Amino acid sequence: MARFTPDFLDRLRDQIPVSQVVGQRVKLSRKGKEQWGLCPFHNEKSPSFKVNDDRGRYHCFGCGKDGDIVTFLMETEGLSFPEAVERLAGLAGLELPAPDPEAAQRADKRKSYAEIMELACRFFEAQLKSGQHLGAQDYVRMRGLTPQTLALYRVGYAPQGNQLKTFLEARGVREEDMIALCLVKKPDDGRAAYDFFRDRLMFPISDRQGKIIAFGGRVLGDAKPKYLNSSDTPLFNKSETLFGLVQARQAIHANKSALVAEGYMDVLALAQAGFRFALAPLGTALTERHLGLLWRLTPEPVLCLDGDSAGLQAAQRAAERALPLLKPGQSLRFLTLPEGQDPDDFLKDQGSGAFSQALQAARPMVEQVWAACLAEAPTDSPERQAAFWSRLQALTDSIADPEVRRAYHQRLRAWYEARFYAPRPAPGPAASGPYRNHGAWRGSNSGRSAARPGYGRGSSYGSGYGHSARLSTSNLGPQLRATPARDSLLVGGLEGLLLALTHHPGLLPDYAEALSRVHFPRQKLANWCSELLDAALMIEENGGALDTEALRCHLKAALEAYGETDKLHNLAASLVPYASRESSEDVARQGIEEFLAKLQEQQARDEQKRSQIERLKQRVSGEQP
Repeated sequence: MARFTPDFLDRLRDQIPVSQVVGQRVKLSRKGKEQWGLCPFHNEKSPSFKVNDDRGRYHCFGCGKDGDIVTFLMETEGLSFPEAVERLAGLAGLELPAPDPEAAQRADKRKSYAEIMELACRFFEAQLKSGQHLGAQDYVRMRGLTPQTLALYRVGYAPQGNQLKTFLEARGVREEDMIALCLVKKPDDGRAAYDFFRDRLMFPISDRQGKIIAFGGRVLGDAKPKYLNSSDTPLFNKSETLFGLVQARQAIHANKSALVAEGYMDVLALAQAGFRFALAPLGTALTERHLGLLWRLTPEPVLCLDGDSAGLQAAQRAAERALPLLKPGQSLRFLTLPEGQDPDDFLKDQGSGAFSQALQAARPMVEQVWAACLAEAPTDSPERQAAFWSRLQALTDSIADPEVRRAYHQRLRAWYEARFYAPRPAPGPAASGPYRNHGAWRGSNSGRSAARPGYGRGSSYGSGYGHSARLSTSNLGPQLRATPARDSLLVGGLEGLLLALTHHPGLLPDYAEALSRVHFPRQKLANWCSELLDAALMIEENGGALDTEALRCHLKAALEAYGETDKLHNLAASLVPYASRESSEDVARQGIEEFLAKLQEQQARDEQKRSQIERLKQRVSGEQP
């Protein structure tokens, strides 16, 4: 029999108005019997989110979200159904029904265990605050952790000896319970049990209700292992638990983002720098359960990994584990730090502003798959290229959702063909800058074009870019190409085109596909175009958002990389005024369309001349036209 009967759930809904639960997150205004507010599930400027207490329901006319108090907690806080019901039952003062006597006994045992873990946590906290353990306090100061951060995550210290065991015994805790909870360890040779954690900085691990279920300990000296985690217990399963979830949950929903770091200290450093939506797995790779928990919190968590070989391998393992589970709107993004740096190092060296830019520029899953496969083996022969494609195809085929699988296959195939079958050689090193962190932060070798998907054509993503369904453009036909004889004359016009789009990035999504078809006679122009198309993709993938520091830095870097800024501004002031920074967006749009139309007309004339010449050659040779 189900634990929560329809009768019990109806009582719960009757006692708690839906507006009471929704009102904790949404500012509601009453209009008659209903209350209205801005929908918490999507961005909107005018209220379309309705709450009706008589019906006990909420409904959004914008995104279609609909439900009651239970589904609201599940959707906004990532709670499971039982967790949401338990939270609401506590709010209503209702006693939860037990499904059977054995379940009640297990619940009592879990409660008893949770109380023991809470006692242990308080003991560790008191030890760190006592002032008696100078090594622990020196370590905390050296890492720059503030008292506020220590208190938020309830960081403590496990002293030498068996002091925790003695403390718990004095409070009536049985040794067998301490062993079951991995607080003490009993040797197989019959010796006395001893404290499992000794001389370590302690990080309590909570369940989703905030109850302590395990610990992680970091050694203060050079002893091994550096980190020691609780083994699995009746309360704790490391494959489905994330450190820092309780502290991060509200920030995750406020920022609509979750940042997955590698360890405890990473989470604390990020939170202290203002990134309170950080959490971490517990000494293990991300599992399917971890991913399911993350996706209940946010549709695209970001994995922040160290830039060493272990971090890169962890990123690829996470990508391969996530691929079969991808769904429309449900994926991962990847932020790889410079080699040899963890989040704490990066924040100290470059600050939270630079980290925020890097976070906005985290690469999507499809780029991670491409870059990781490209780094696995050389692709300098047809056979190796075919092996590379086979690897990509095998990963793509693992995606269960047919629409996502099709989209991946099309994008990766387009990049593959652009890289290996382009009519012109691949360009040189990509422009540096924070936007493409997987190339720009790793020095000259890793910043090569190999790290950039589809960078084989002079116009960046080439055929791969045209698969973006939301980018609208006129049908410009085949690639717009300037003939070599006119290259020098058209360079000024092409420079004006790119400058106009740099100064008016709001036009990029409208002209991205047309821009990707333009042939650029100079490599610097082609590289500049590539950066603009990256920016267009960023705008499109962020729902049209433009006012971001990452976008401004990206376009500024693209312009500076061209290396002739003064000449360009003079050009805009005289020959191509629509490209000026002072021109309006409407003026820039008109100038861009006129230039592209002229380029297309010239192409049509060139094609007509080529056809005439070909017919003339055939007549001279005696062939039939």
